[in-house]
Amino acid sequence: MRLPTAEHIKSAVIDAWLMGKTRDNIASEFNVSTGTVSNIIEQWQNMIGVYDATNLRELGVALKKAGLTPSKCVDGLRITTILNQLGIDKDHFFDFVNKLYGRSRKEKLEPSNII
Repeated sequence: MRLPTAEHIKSAVIDAWLMGKTRDNIASEFNVSTGTVSNIIEQWQNMIGVYDATNLRELGVALKKAGLTPSKCVDGLRITTILNQLGIDKDHFFDFVNKLYGRSRKEKLEPSNII
């Protein structure tokens, strides 16, 4: 008879899965079988919904690949929202900042002094 998996292990398994780790890696890391990993993930998916679980994993993997934390992602969203409110076209934003930065360097202005 198997002992039930501790809740802190279940939580760690879900965290690892959300970060994009494979079931084999997770099983090895937490010294459980791949079947246990699959069961933990399946139970969690059933609890919150497979669609949401899949989207959370995709988000976690994308953030990890981009080297972003959730708080940095939120900062980016805030900046994007401000730019949209100011009517700044995202397609031209890079050119605008690039020219502003280039001109400020040419004028020997520090970024903090541009404002």
